[in-house]
Amino acid sequence: MRGASPCCTAPSSSSRRSPSWARGCSTRGGTRATREDFVRWGYPPWWCRVAGALEIAAAGLIALPAGRGFGLALGALVLAAAAATVLTRRAFGHLAPIGGFAALLLLAAAMA
Repeated sequence: MRGASPCCTAPSSSSRRSPSWARGCSTRGGTRATREDFVRWGYPPWWCRVAGALEIAAAGLIALPAGRGFGLALGALVLAAAAATVLTRRAFGHLAPIGGFAALLLLAAAMA
């Protein structure tokens, strides 16, 4: 897959409220560096697409009032798994973005 992922178009006004949108697109896009990180951490090369799809699903659910609770829970689960992977693999350079998205997720939960 070359170029930007089709999911990485400009966000709609409802998805701007969702903190996981940008992360999901970058993960879902599956850049070579992202795929190499996932493989180095023991995941199959295509796993970044699954992780990105889960992040985008969480973002979409957070944007919808009826799905906000489930979206927040899904987003928290994905971030917890990402943090666990980064900590166990000692890839501490990846902690700052995870922490930033966790803070945005907490902000979205507080606004809900």
